[in-house]
Amino acid sequence: MFVSLISSFVLTVSVCATSPVSAEDKKPTKVTSLDSKKNENTKIDIIQSDEIYISDNILYIKTASVNDLIYVYNASGLCIDKFIKDTEIVAKDATAYPVGNLIVTNGKDLTVKVIK
Repeated sequence: MFVSLISSFVLTVSVCATSPVSAEDKKPTKVTSLDSKKNENTKIDIIQSDEIYISDNILYIKTASVNDLIYVYNASGLCIDKFIKDTEIVAKDATAYPVGNLIVTNGKDLTVKVIK
């Protein structure tokens, strides 16, 4: 209910994003690849080391992706900030962000809920 409310609000009102916010959790993924030399399946663990959190009114974003457009939404689904993450680690001033739940997303493969 909450996600669909945010999605509809973002699509109709927000000028920051063109895609709805999804609330999927990021978990380690098992990948099976075929090794052509040995002709056997090899299992590889891929663990995402993304770190996104707020501490002392600073929003920290540490991800491997670079040149992502990052959106920050409040609990009502209103886009309150957007910026380009041009390095792997970003520290953004969050003093203007409201207290409570915030959703940080790039609109593609990264969506995280943080609490200020």
